[in-house]
Amino acid sequence: MSKWLYNLSASQAQRMSWLSRAANKVATVASSVSAKTASVLDFHSGAADVIVIKHVLANGDVELCSTNWAVHAGRDNKTTLSEETVDIFVNGRPTHFKMFVGEGHNCTFGGGALRPAPEDLEDLELRDGLNELGFSVSSAPNTRFTAELWVWPADVAIVLCDIDGTITRSDILGYGAHKLGFDAAHSGVSEAFQAIGRQGYRTVYVSARPITKAAKTREMLAMIGRQEGGFEMPRGPLITTSERSLAALVRSFRRRGGGADDFKVGALNDIASAFEVGGRRVRPRVFYGGFGNRATDAQAYSNAGVPKNRIFIIDERSRLSLRETRELFDSYAELLGEIPRFFPPVKDVQAKEAAKEVVYEDEDDDQSSAPSGPYVPLTLPDLNSSIISGRSLFLSPPPSPTPPSPLPYPDLSGVSCSVSEPGTSVQGLVIRV
Repeated sequence: MSKWLYNLSASQAQRMSWLSRAANKVATVASSVSAKTASVLDFHSGAADVIVIKHVLANGDVELCSTNWAVHAGRDNKTTLSEETVDIFVNGRPTHFKMFVGEGHNCTFGGGALRPAPEDLEDLELRDGLNELGFSVSSAPNTRFTAELWVWPADVAIVLCDIDGTITRSDILGYGAHKLGFDAAHSGVSEAFQAIGRQGYRTVYVSARPITKAAKTREMLAMIGRQEGGFEMPRGPLITTSERSLAALVRSFRRRGGGADDFKVGALNDIASAFEVGGRRVRPRVFYGGFGNRATDAQAYSNAGVPKNRIFIIDERSRLSLRETRELFDSYAELLGEIPRFFPPVKDVQAKEAAKEVVYEDEDDDQSSAPSGPYVPLTLPDLNSSIISGRSLFLSPPPSPTPPSPLPYPDLSGVSCSVSEPGTSVQGLVIRV
């Protein structure tokens, strides 16, 4: 009898232990499901960084102008967030601003605006430099995704940088290479951009990656810095597409064709618009350099006003070529020694700009008819001299249809003509004696 009672007691204890383990398992699964739901929302959420330019007006007042706020609220196949609101946090503090989830789960301010009004920006109590933005769907307060907001003065000088194929070695493999255990970046890229930063330029990363991968892209940039032996990529705004992964991938393949990258053209126009007050650009130049890996990048940079002799294109072998002169560098490490030549200190460049002493090779000519090389004003040499000093002359037509006054043009008989550089088109008459 006692043995039977003992066995019954042991069986009940085992049953209770099993029930206890089952209850714990259910709790664990429930917690996991909740966490998974949050992670799904996080995975499908993202926000590009924001640039705010601080303008000091003639009367001493300050006006803030921002780029567009590209925010995508997360969802999965079973979660619809249309007509939801998104709370906004600045440096950890809640604000009274809200965004509204619209078509495609992209968010806008009231009335469909993509950026706050200048007076609304002042209410955010932003500090100069880096500010942290937080976004949370009102119906799911436990989910929060972040972005960065940068407040810069109106005299900031920006250098643009693509990511895939430009910082990383490959368009396709660059994103996950560091996770697979091999080096993702072109050698010397971090050190080169640090050197540019020391000259006073700010780096803005412009990438056609999907907005839902913005957070992972920031992590990747930080990882590349650590892989470069202590030289980190300069921290700066990251501008991405407002599209999700599949649409961004399709765009990436389409941009392999000719023409400028539509996304980058729009993104750069948006950045430039933050330098406008009352619809008028307050700076003659905003972008001072650009790095990419495709002709579409170069065209987008050129369209945005980047000087052609400051546009660098890199190939998969890490060789950089200068768009204007085709000057070639075998690597970022080789370019490093030439950084002061291409990117002089910002204060010196802007002082010369103010005195109108800086002339960029792409802005003095009529682009529709200008020669591909630098324009040289017409100066007629003295052919009676046995030596004519040293460079080719582009003979431009008279500036007006009015017949020119009599001018002792030289007798060109017996003078040979040649193209100044093999393979270049002749835009004017090149004279050599």
